[in-house]
Parts: sequence; structure tokens; C-alpha cells
Amino acid sequence: MATRSARLRYDSLLRLLSENQQIRIKSIAQHLGVSGWTVRRDLEVLEQSGLVVHTHGSAALSELGRSRLTPVRSSREPPSEVQSARAHLGQIAARYIPNDSRVVLGAGNTTLEVARALRQKSGLQVMTNSLEVALELSRYPAIRTISTGGEVDGDFSTLNGSVTQRVLQSHYFDLAVISVSGIDIHSGCTVQSPMNVIALDLMIKHADQLMIVVDHLKFGVVAFAHLCDLEDIDLLIVDEMPSDPALVEAIKKANVEFVVAAQPTADR
Repeated sequence: MATRSARLRYDSLLRLLSENQQIRIKSIAQHLGVSGWTVRRDLEVLEQSGLVVHTHGSAALSELGRSRLTPVRSSREPPSEVQSARAHLGQIAARYIPNDSRVVLGAGNTTLEVARALRQKSGLQVMTNSLEVALELSRYPAIRTISTGGEVDGDFSTLNGSVTQRVLQSHYFDLAVISVSGIDIHSGCTVQSPMNVIALDLMIKHADQLMIVVDHLKFGVVAFAHLCDLEDIDLLIVDEMPSDPALVEAIKKANVEFVVAAQPTADR
């Protein structure tokens, strides 16, 4: 398993490649402040994941890499039907969050909708490493909102790094509410940012229960960094059932409570 420093380099390297069509290894080494040998070793790991094409003296994102990484950093608003589905998911998820509980919320468009749906709750203590979630929750005086602090990642609107980790390590929660980039039979739950995985892993380990909230587009997808196995999920809230019967069976075998938050016909 990759170390924290390696994950940080992978994240920085992928971000650098996403901003350039192609870049020489020497330039990558200068940007990251590491040796060319280290860059080549990291590129081999990323190439094995199918995200990078490593040619003599240079590297670039593969088609798979661009398809997985570019949408995450897109600033375009999602289609109205996607936004509506996310909002409904957030409302259903909020019903499973008891008043007077300690909650840790991960970053993401779906968890942001969960945060918006918490405005009717009372007595909640919510910690998050998401800038957007913290800002949203700050509008609700009945909710005590705590930011983890840490290094700002503008691409993902998250806070990460040693400060974030120290804060998460010193707190415990009734429930972790997280959204992921992919759910697969063999790979379990995966996310795009290797650096954010460290914070999310701490959230899961320090929470009594784990709620995953995702839309159906994440089924069968394998993102860059592994977060947890299906067996680690206590409650999975989705907008539609997976179309793959094998994935449905795998989720059932993992003893995951499954909630399908289908929108009412009138909302469609």
C-alpha cells in the first residue's frame, strides 16, 4: 500500500498532467521537487492503473485518466435532472441522521446536498474537511459546525494534510457520511484523490457507522484510490438499484443496509 508521501506525489503528479497535454519527466521532477528516478517509479505505478501513458522522457494522461480526472475538476453546473436527483438523495440521507448526534461529513456534490438537508435537524455536531459543506452548514445556527483545518486543495474544495489528520485522529463520531467516485464488486469504494483518502479513512475508522450516499452513475466505476470494502458499509443510499445483478448480490452478501431513494413520479 502506498505511503502518505507517495499518495501526495501521485495526486500532485496527476494534477500536473491534467493541466498539460504532455510534460517531460525533468519538468515533473522540478515541479514536485523530487528526483527523476522517483518520478519514473511513480509513473510506473500510475501506468499500471491505466491513468498515465509513459513514453521515453515524458508522460501524459491516458484517455482513461482524462475521462476520470477531468470531470472532477470541471466547473460546469450539472444538468438539472442530476442536481435534482442529488438533492433528493440528500433529503433521504438526512432522515437517517438522528438529532443530537456527532457526524463527520466528507466532501463532494452529493454530501453537500446532505448538508443542505440537515437544516431541519437539531443538536447536531458536524465535522467536515469540505470547504463547501462547512460554508453551507454555517448558515444553520442549530448545527455546531467544525472545520478540520488543513491544507487547501482548490481542485476538490477539501482540506487535507497533517493538520487535518491530527484533528480527525482526536475526534470520534456516531456516523460518517461519505460519497465516493466508484463502487465495484472487486474494488469496493474508490475515490479520485489519493490525498483525500487519508482523511476519509480516518473518518471511517473513528465513526461507529458508515453511510455511503451515491448516485447510480458510480456503480461499476473504479476510481484511482481505494477507500473501503463493501463489508465496511453500514448503510448505502442510492437513487437507483444497480443494473448489474452481481453487484446487487455482492452488496447483500456484505450485509449492507440498502436504501433506494427513488424520486416521486411528480418530481420527474
